[in-house]
Amino acid sequence: MSELSKKDTNNAIAILAISLVTVVAATVWLTRPREEAKDFQDDLSERYVIVYNLAISGLASGVLISTYLEQAPLGVQYRVSGRPEIPEVQYEFNHGGRWTTFTLWCNTLGLVYFWLASLVGGLNMVSSTPSAFHLALNSVVHVLWEIVYPMAFLVNLVVTFVLIPGIKHAGMLDKLKIILTWRPQALHNGFVLAVAVEAALAAPCMNLHHFCVVVLFGLTYVVFAYGLYLRTGIFHYFFLDHRFDGAPIALISLLVLLGTLYLVGYMVLQRASESLFWKGVLLLCALGTCTFSDPALSKQRAEARDD
Repeated sequence: MSELSKKDTNNAIAILAISLVTVVAATVWLTRPREEAKDFQDDLSERYVIVYNLAISGLASGVLISTYLEQAPLGVQYRVSGRPEIPEVQYEFNHGGRWTTFTLWCNTLGLVYFWLASLVGGLNMVSSTPSAFHLALNSVVHVLWEIVYPMAFLVNLVVTFVLIPGIKHAGMLDKLKIILTWRPQALHNGFVLAVAVEAALAAPCMNLHHFCVVVLFGLTYVVFAYGLYLRTGIFHYFFLDHRFDGAPIALISLLVLLGTLYLVGYMVLQRASESLFWKGVLLLCALGTCTFSDPALSKQRAEARDD
């Protein structure tokens, strides 16, 4: 066994150990006895919130349906970062195969949230004595929100500060051009802005105790990513690959970032539920994660015009 393959094996063992320890710790934390409390009231039953949620539900449904119906395959040319000796792997994802990306996982969960939040808001508005189904649905909506809210920011942070710089560094301007077309922007920028406006308008309740839920959701995708690798030989996100030297550190950083986004998002949302200033801060934070264009593409277009 070569030294490099030994390191790959050690990385894989470290990733497995980190994942198992995190799952056990999160499970213990979530199942420990605690006093349930809501720290702030949401406005899901307000008419303007219901109208907004229905509008976003419709728009998001259109984006996801168009994504599924897209005839051009999602072509991936995957190389292990920092490992030029490992051959490149190419793979094409069609229709439902696009749902192998974390972005579409999160957007789909977001779509479910907005449809169910519309339903819950309508039920809250017309019913003074909620049924058992109504209460259960309300709980589902708030757990979905506890995942969707921080995940929307995570998706855009990864795209803007990891994927786009990596694409530019590799000189893949054609791929950069694709990621800045309307549909990917709707799935990244549109997603985080829709969630941020929802937070500012409705301030859906969150339970501080549930911060481990987003960590477990992230780990679920990590497990899925390795299943995808075994089948196709690719990772959509290079930093999850055990053959990438920094993979264990990247996984720890990802899990810490997930928990941090939840805690920071909780604190900002709690303040935004009572303050116009903090609503503005929340919306500005969302805008700060967005990338709508890139100077490299503008330069390429200018050079093409000159030619």
